[in-house]
Amino acid sequence: MRWNPCRVQVMAAVALLIACAAATAAARPGLTESRIELARPIDLVVRTRDGGSLQGTLVAWSDESIWLSPTAAVGGSAPVEAERILHWSELDGSQAFEIRRRLINPRDGLAWAELGVCMLRSGEVNLAERAFGVAAVQTDERLAAACEEALRLVRSGGDPGTSLEALREARREQALDGRAPVDGAAASAPVPWPVLTQAQLAMETERLKRDAQEKLARVLLTIDPLETDHFLLYTDLPADEARRWSRRLDRMYAKLLEILAMPRDARLFNGKCVIFVFADRGRFVEFESAAFGFAARRVAGVCHQRGPDVFVSFYRMEDETRFISVLVHETVHAFMYRYRTPVNLPTWANEGLADYVAAHVNPKSREQEDHWLQARRFVESGGDVCEIMRQDYSDGTWFTKDSYPVSHMLVHYMLRDRPEAFRKWIDDVKSGAHGGDWRASLEDCFGVDPQRLADGFRRAMLTEQSWRR
Repeated sequence: MRWNPCRVQVMAAVALLIACAAATAAARPGLTESRIELARPIDLVVRTRDGGSLQGTLVAWSDESIWLSPTAAVGGSAPVEAERILHWSELDGSQAFEIRRRLINPRDGLAWAELGVCMLRSGEVNLAERAFGVAAVQTDERLAAACEEALRLVRSGGDPGTSLEALREARREQALDGRAPVDGAAASAPVPWPVLTQAQLAMETERLKRDAQEKLARVLLTIDPLETDHFLLYTDLPADEARRWSRRLDRMYAKLLEILAMPRDARLFNGKCVIFVFADRGRFVEFESAAFGFAARRVAGVCHQRGPDVFVSFYRMEDETRFISVLVHETVHAFMYRYRTPVNLPTWANEGLADYVAAHVNPKSREQEDHWLQARRFVESGGDVCEIMRQDYSDGTWFTKDSYPVSHMLVHYMLRDRPEAFRKWIDDVKSGAHGGDWRASLEDCFGVDPQRLADGFRRAMLTEQSWRR
């Protein structure tokens, strides 16, 4: 299933849905919803659509809302003084997506489709496409058809949620019959990415070329790709420089295959990974807005995951060493998304591994030494490594000034001391072992819980007198 809706029609239609959602939120005091209590409440700073922020504890959620309870305010955020209900559409779109993505079972296609509908109702077409793309990976053809119907409905001004009614009813009947968990979480393991034949890889690559050109046309550009074994590189940089970056990307791919003990000829991408690199920052920001609906004013690069496809785009920073690091870092995210299943590593490991590979591919960079020094100062000053391991994209806690250096060095420590255990741990997490609990997988693969891992890391950092690979 390929998502290519008419954005003008969709965005015009969702404006009405946002207004309806706001009216529903305003009338909420007497509303009864299917409230799902969290076994582990989450402290977070909620960013609202109007630019404000609220500090509270997420204690429950539903298809319509989240419930925040009071907690101490930090960082200038307004505290929640009494339990407050916020409609999903009242939240900043990207944070709403991340929060809900972390709350659902990643193996449940219907939950991903519900997330897509939630994003459509909030006007976040780009994020809806992402959720529907993951749902489309599931094996139920009815689910793919329902996602298509949701987009058709929102284009025509209807409620996209009605497209899922038949699937919801089937889920309820299964629960009553004892054939599915009441919470709707699928009991099976995450669905692995399919292994494509050479003919299928070639077909998908040609489709991606057409898709990339269509995206470039939105900013009136036509660029021929520089094609490698695993990447399609589109850039307005000089040809010699473009070839240099393509070689870096291939080295990054080879390094990740080595880390994960995969065959040298392994093909992970759905065809190939599409890379856009622009000479001008303004053109990069314009392209991101037109092609992906993403506001890129504060970033240097970004990885987009669209169903089975991955797109990565950047601008060419003046600091070449920094540019290489960002280029490799974001492309590692694309690689790891396509490794085995769409299940994500915990935030600290996801970012730490990306920095680790970027450092190895870019030996001239001082980032690894700088990260070692900052992480050492962090542990010397009594910093809580477990606190960084608890940080998450979804709850607004990622990142602080020490998050990247400590995560980088923690992954370095795990890979240096027990590379086989690290590989097994990644495989466990990506396969959904232990119900998707990375902490339980850590105990199974390393024989330690997060606290003992943090303690060992602290001792190692304090023993080292200087950076060593």
